[in-house]
Amino acid sequence: MRRQLHSPKLCAALLALGALAAGCPDTLQQSCPPGTASVGGLQINFTAQDDAGDFCHVNSLSDGGPTDGAVTLPPASTQGSFCASPADAGLLYLAISGQVTRQGAVDPNGGFTFLTQATQVGGNQCTCEVDIYETFSGTLTAKGGGPATFSADGGFAQVGSMAATLVDSIAYSDAGQPADDAGHPPADAGCHCNLPCALRYTLTGNPL
Repeated sequence: MRRQLHSPKLCAALLALGALAAGCPDTLQQSCPPGTASVGGLQINFTAQDDAGDFCHVNSLSDGGPTDGAVTLPPASTQGSFCASPADAGLLYLAISGQVTRQGAVDPNGGFTFLTQATQVGGNQCTCEVDIYETFSGTLTAKGGGPATFSADGGFAQVGSMAATLVDSIAYSDAGQPADDAGHPPADAGCHCNLPCALRYTLTGNPL
């Protein structure tokens, strides 16, 4: 039987592993941070890249049941709003309902990287606390073609599409029982995943 995780890591409750949208969005209306304005809303789609050697999987179960190669299903499609402000020194924001607002710089070619993290996340199918480090990076294309980025006057081109990758690096959260030099949790920590491991996705974003 496939063992799945049920909520994304950066939802308010931080209940389980997973990526952006494994069930958090509860409204179609996304809010930009104060002082910023939307520069484009996208429907974001995910494809799991689960052929890497460090792909997260359950490797043992406390009840002795069967294991397989998956700890979570690919997230469902979700909607997000990119936001910007001339006063923010070139910062770009991504607002998704029920999640931490991601922010980062955008380069002249429309390239961006959002770095976020959640530590000591419990309630997951690894059955031990973990730290999750997310790297969400990609390129934005403007509706009129060319890169979506800031102009000389501080304006931002309306976003027409996105191509991106998302990597969640999952590590054992040291809580008085340190991991070994390779990052493996101690045998008596009760972890049932192949930590450290990663969840990887390719993302596409299309206009709403």
